[in-house]
Amino acid sequence: MLIFNLPTDKADLATTKDLHLKFKAKGEAVPYFKDSEGRLFYWDNKGKGRYSLKNLGDKYAENAAYRSRKLAATATEADYQKAWGKLGKEMMAIEKRTVRDIYRNNKLGQDVDHIQSLKSGGVHHSNNLRSISAQENRSRGNQDIGSKAKTNLMIGDTPMDTIKLQGPRPTSEIVSKILGQETKLTGKNKAIRLKQVNRYAGIMDVIQSNMPDTEMNIEDTIRQPEFADPLIAPLMKGV
Repeated sequence: MLIFNLPTDKADLATTKDLHLKFKAKGEAVPYFKDSEGRLFYWDNKGKGRYSLKNLGDKYAENAAYRSRKLAATATEADYQKAWGKLGKEMMAIEKRTVRDIYRNNKLGQDVDHIQSLKSGGVHHSNNLRSISAQENRSRGNQDIGSKAKTNLMIGDTPMDTIKLQGPRPTSEIVSKILGQETKLTGKNKAIRLKQVNRYAGIMDVIQSNMPDTEMNIEDTIRQPEFADPLIAPLMKGV
């Protein structure tokens, strides 16, 4: 993956589209652009020659939603209407925006993790999503966190159960205190449960990819005399 820092200057920003088109024309992997908060963006072809700079997290959110529908792990519009009546459509829209923002705010080197894994019967819902390092996510595997942790984190056994669990989200301190009072949670199990509340500590973001080997500041590149034209800047190989 080839990554450039995303310029803030409008003139330099326009060159990122030119770079995208240059790489695409050569049949090579297109570059991504990292902003100051570590989020990745790319130029999305909207058709008829129209392009827009899109957050890579949106693509991952769409892919995750598709996989979850295939597994029947996400609530449908009918579920929301059954659970909330006339408010169902609005509640579903709010949840979609919440999930989208979790993926959209993901940072380079992190993954969006299903706290209760989908393969262990977890649901695709904002209550069951958090941002952790890619390394930690790989090491967790398909983990079942247990009924007490699911209750504390407002994660139901089914999509329908989960969308009914609406209310104030507990802070990390409150959840840690609740988990600390569970006498059966000691040692390694307690440490695992406490890690699972970091979603409430403000850790909100992830990119489902490996860390690249190389990053380049596009502003520095285009201002080098020998590379005044950004389209002839040297290729940099990443992961």
